[in-house]
Amino acid sequence: MSALTDEQLSNIVNMLIVRYGSRLSGSELLEGIGLIIENISGFETTDFESLTEMINDIRNRYYESTS
Repeated sequence: MSALTDEQLSNIVNMLIVRYGSRLSGSELLEGIGLIIENISGFETTDFESLTEMINDIRNRYYESTS
């Protein structure tokens, strides 16, 4: 289960598209996600498994939104 709501995850995807575009490679997308979530309070203490699940969810939503 992600630490963020569906709406929050969708907002992150929308921020990625607005800031970086809709044609990011995997590594570019991962970097963009990192830049956005590093500014969200509380993620520095999130366990690795939860963080990985959230990043994968954002990545999948990004690719669904841009395909």
